[in-house]
Amino acid sequence: MSIRIPQSDLDYLGTNGYVSVMPKADYDQAQAEVANLTQINTNFQNEVVAERNAEIALHKEEKKTHSILFHFERREKKEAELQKVQEERLTVLKDQTEITQIDSRIKELILKKSTIDRMVPYDGEYVSLTGFGVATLNDLNVRNYRVADNEFSDFIEETKQTVNELQSIARSAGSYEAFLR
Repeated sequence: MSIRIPQSDLDYLGTNGYVSVMPKADYDQAQAEVANLTQINTNFQNEVVAERNAEIALHKEEKKTHSILFHFERREKKEAELQKVQEERLTVLKDQTEITQIDSRIKELILKKSTIDRMVPYDGEYVSLTGFGVATLNDLNVRNYRVADNEFSDFIEETKQTVNELQSIARSAGSYEAFLR
């Protein structure tokens, strides 16, 4: 930031949700967590494939237990097959739970990355505008143009250009997230 503002003003903006302030230590920790995002996503994809293969194997084993020939097997063999199916079912359920947890973690890391990517260093901390702060700043800009010597149509044109740029960034972020999956 090129403008120095008093700490009390920064605290006010942070308290009221206009800006997000993060201490340098927290920022560094968040960057370290996000640095592993690609590796975590690769591991996630591998686990999804392994879980799907386990599901396919479970389905095949379940089909065997529903076969007419299964009913002609010895009791011990039937019990062993049913036990095996139950164990595989538990394994698949455990894998699905792990995948859900990893997916949640990846989403959390993507949000964290989005947050730290918008932050700029300021006075030993990192600061960014929140969504509410951006909307409020936009409202203030509209009011400033109404009382300024500049034409309002110039402001509208700049706003449209900015919105287009933001939409382009959002599309890029969406494709980035899809690529990570």
